[in-house]
Amino acid sequence: MTSISFETKRLGSRARLEVDVTEDPSAVDREWRGLEVEGLCAPYQRAAWASQWYRHVCPVTGQKPAIVTIRQDNSLACLLPLVVSRVGPVRVLGFAGGDHSNINLPVIASHCLQTLGAQDFLAAMKEAARSLRVDLCDLRRQPARWEKWVNPLAAVGTYKTERMSILKLDDARDGSPPPDLSKATRRKFSQKQKWLDEIGTSAYRRVTDVGEVAETLDVFYEQKHDRLSAQRIDNPFIKPGIRAFLLAVATADLEVGHPGMDLFTLTSGGKTVAVFGGCVSRNRLSGSIISFDGDSAFSRCSPGELLALHVIKDAWINKLEIFDLGAGNDAYKSRFCNEHEELVSTYLPISALGYAMASLQSLTRRGKRYARSIRATAERVFQKV
Repeated sequence: MTSISFETKRLGSRARLEVDVTEDPSAVDREWRGLEVEGLCAPYQRAAWASQWYRHVCPVTGQKPAIVTIRQDNSLACLLPLVVSRVGPVRVLGFAGGDHSNINLPVIASHCLQTLGAQDFLAAMKEAARSLRVDLCDLRRQPARWEKWVNPLAAVGTYKTERMSILKLDDARDGSPPPDLSKATRRKFSQKQKWLDEIGTSAYRRVTDVGEVAETLDVFYEQKHDRLSAQRIDNPFIKPGIRAFLLAVATADLEVGHPGMDLFTLTSGGKTVAVFGGCVSRNRLSGSIISFDGDSAFSRCSPGELLALHVIKDAWINKLEIFDLGAGNDAYKSRFCNEHEELVSTYLPISALGYAMASLQSLTRRGKRYARSIRATAERVFQKV
């Protein structure tokens, strides 16, 4: 474990911080789990989720685990589950999980958000990056706010990237479960549920048996493969280590009822026609994976959306407050989630090579924004013609 002690200056005062970096998640497991319960923690930075990435994905991809802890007065203030990877010659420090992590957030003690500022966390991150000899910190998909707090790492060196579709479960009207769908939409879903029951009696359930997890994931992989192949989209679930990782995440802590990822299924006549995986942290359920049977007899019933409705109702009954379906603009997300959260990325060059890559990435983003604006202008002109 590498340890760095230093002081940060802000508004004439000083904060004495100690930064530790370790490759071994078990070395900080007890503190990690304690902090995620007491402080702010997104579902994908729980120990039950991120530690499985270290065990199953890092060894086969060449990523190097880097669990960064920040202490103030010998008390754990913050933990970041990170990895070091290479992009060509550039060594990049980022959150564990890659594109499989929909939300990235430091695990932070609540009281430290009142005593430490954004510049303190920024200085600590730079010290950790230098000790790891990385060229660039690329901390993606961070919410600008979490619960009632501002994410300190999202306050400096950031740019907007994506939007997260969310549903506030405590906004339900008249005591009825969310989402607040129109009467016409509810009639459509009722009709689809009727069609599904005509094929075979349908049932919704949460997978609670370790032995059933592998079977459920096998169904998910088959359904996802068929769907992505039809759309000619690369399948991210066949990449090295991912299947072992998801199996471990869905079984980690399952015996105590709080796995790294909960699995839900919708069956018709005993056949699994949809699978949903969601990650829970305290008051939030974050949709991680979803698939459905592409057979025309089932697809006309929209089993994936019917399953999502069941999961939302289940989360509401269990008094969770937020439900999200991840980043992206898929049509079904806006059907259920009526609000958005802005996601940002923190980009911190450390070396000359890192500054060069940051400049290149900045030019690329500007080019993409310019291309989108030209396309939008052209569409408006053609609509008037």
